[in-house]
Amino acid sequence: MTMDVRELNLNIAKYAGKQVSVSGEIDDKVGPRSFILESGGVFDDEIIVILPTNVQGLKPEQLREDANIVVTGTVRPMTVVEVERELNWDLTPEVEVEFEGIQNYLVADKIALQ
Repeated sequence: MTMDVRELNLNIAKYAGKQVSVSGEIDDKVGPRSFILESGGVFDDEIIVILPTNVQGLKPEQLREDANIVVTGTVRPMTVVEVERELNWDLTPEVEVEFEGIQNYLVADKIALQ
């Protein structure tokens, strides 16, 4: 079952640690391996998607803003420090600011055009 970002965010505790498929539009690239996925609403309609090096389907360089995609991945509650440690990233200060206050991420396993 594919849901939109708003539905995911409204039930985030239910999906924490689980694999989900989420449809939406790439709103903004946050860094070379992350972007904001949105569902077009006003509230609860954005989540940061993190792209590990082994992501299947579309690769980070193929992703364009405003593209409609489906991301299959795992909802992970993490802090910025955990993102850096777990994914072996050294985030730039600009990206850290974007991630500040975010408590849940979608770590992608696969990305496909919608």
